[in-house]
Amino acid sequence: MGKRIINDCNTLKGNIIGFNNIGLLAFENGIESSKNVILIGGLGDTMLSLSFSKGLDELCRKNNYKFIIPQLRSQPNFRMHTVDEDIEDIYAIVNLLEGDTVLIGHSTGCQDALLYLEKHGSRNIKGIILQAPVSDIECLSPKAIRKNAKIMSNFDQSDSLYAEICGKIWLKERFESLYLRNGREDLFSSYLEDSCYTKWRNLGTRILSVVSGNDEFCTKDMTSKLELMGIVKVIDGADHGLTQESSAETFVSMVSEFLKEV
Repeated sequence: MGKRIINDCNTLKGNIIGFNNIGLLAFENGIESSKNVILIGGLGDTMLSLSFSKGLDELCRKNNYKFIIPQLRSQPNFRMHTVDEDIEDIYAIVNLLEGDTVLIGHSTGCQDALLYLEKHGSRNIKGIILQAPVSDIECLSPKAIRKNAKIMSNFDQSDSLYAEICGKIWLKERFESLYLRNGREDLFSSYLEDSCYTKWRNLGTRILSVVSGNDEFCTKDMTSKLELMGIVKVIDGADHGLTQESSAETFVSMVSEFLKEV
């Protein structure tokens, strides 16, 4: 067996805690505080996969915030789990905390954060930061969109909850949730009515959307739509995952200002 080397920029010092009754684990920085920050990754993410997690940890330590990164049951096996299971997992971790909480969602974690707010309300959730909110449908080519539509049209021909798609097993519900137009997780597409965006503003929680200026998964300028939800800031030249150090640092600075305001 080869030796696994973990890059220091993706190592965090703290505690690993269990947060529900099915053995899920989360990182927490060990700080006791009434101010909490929860980082929710996207499809395929794990506790240590996001480039800016260490910067957020340092920010939280400096300001005496509790910082938590839960590994949801869908991470990294998102094809086999529903978004509602993500929401249940977030609810479980939030219920362990005292005081005020800010949720930070990355990519599909943005859907998780908003759908959590929709289901459980704004109690104790003082703010939500959406980093790289993009449409899982519009980032696909027209050919791929047509192919997915055909795949979903055949789902009713079998009673199974699962389907093999491009050599991978999918829970049909999750595939539809991600790739069906106006589906459960279709929250950031350009064709959605303005009311689909303004409704989030009315749920009583401050929302900041942070857009990457060079997001490889974003094909349309969504700034005007996202402004219907709350504040929007753009990181020029940044990619989807903020893999450039300067982009990650800019994002952490934006988070710092947001936390002061809420």
